[in-house]
Amino acid sequence: MKTSVIIPVHNYAQYLPETIKNVQDQAGQFELEIIAVDDGSTDNSLNVLESIAEQKGSRLRVISIAHAGVSAARNAGIKKADGDAVLFLDADDLIVPEYLSAQSAMLLNTPSADAVISNCLIFDRENHQISMWGLCKSDFALHLCASNIAPIHSFMVRRSLVEDVGLFDESLLAHEDYEYWLRAAVSEKNFVVNNSALALYRKHSQSLSTNREIMGDTELEILHRIDKALEKTMARNGNFPPQGVSAGYIARAASILGKAVALKDVSYEESMKVVRLASISLCKSLKFYIPEAIKNNDTLKLYLCHLRMHARHFEDCGYLADALSAVLGRFTEIAMLPLDAQVLNSLFEATVIPSSVRESLARAFLMKYRAMI
Repeated sequence: MKTSVIIPVHNYAQYLPETIKNVQDQAGQFELEIIAVDDGSTDNSLNVLESIAEQKGSRLRVISIAHAGVSAARNAGIKKADGDAVLFLDADDLIVPEYLSAQSAMLLNTPSADAVISNCLIFDRENHQISMWGLCKSDFALHLCASNIAPIHSFMVRRSLVEDVGLFDESLLAHEDYEYWLRAAVSEKNFVVNNSALALYRKHSQSLSTNREIMGDTELEILHRIDKALEKTMARNGNFPPQGVSAGYIARAASILGKAVALKDVSYEESMKVVRLASISLCKSLKFYIPEAIKNNDTLKLYLCHLRMHARHFEDCGYLADALSAVLGRFTEIAMLPLDAQVLNSLFEATVIPSSVRESLARAFLMKYRAMI
């Protein structure tokens, strides 16, 4: 099996020698081509790539395009690749020495698999391991209801998947890989899991997905597209357990609210637009799992549990009250659940929201909620 490793590059000259050598030194017997696509870098990236390509046995092909974004760079690589399998590797990330042989073996030994996903370790710029990226063990499409499943280089895919799913959406400035895997799920592609930690994700300031350049209306458009793809995925999978789908929408709402919090300092108005999208996602959970979970407020508790990740923002009660009124207000209106200070405090207590802000947060929220109804 021949593997094409496609590396989009934009101003990552300092990482390129390590990343490309990491691929060149892969253990095992297999055919390999490395395609690096320079996406209009303004640093020394193109010179570094060309220097490596000139070395004997480099197996590196270099393509240069005008700056158009990571999706355009990956698409340029796809059009030149001729491998039986494809791996998309970002220029600052790494894979373990056994990655290609292990992933190739799983594809060869599992004819029904269109792609294989490995576990991923997260490390920092000093190469210290930080954590493990959580990975689903079973239903790929169901996991996608809640979040992006893994970094893009955790996936090795058959060329047939790329041919069927198509190219990356070049209009997206972020989440382009998430949208791609959602399209794959809608196309009924079969993903299998390799439980070994084979992918290495480098976390540093340039890799943060909350970059302010992609916030505002652009971020909102991305979230709308993802939500549409989620609906198609779940419509196709009518056998999804309803509580799983409901939990997926709740997790999605929490993720959206996290983006709204990050956007708050850039634009309060844009932040509230994103919050309203969270309310839509949360309300959709009602379609799938209304009975006892709603009656016992379990769905609200699940949602508030997700908010613990953003505990550092709880001191801004005015902002969080706006967010909660947009989300929980509409939720309780549809579910016909009465909300009062006692109910809110019990919910906050159950989800470990700091006691120092429970009373003021409940008061601020109830004022907005009552005005709304």
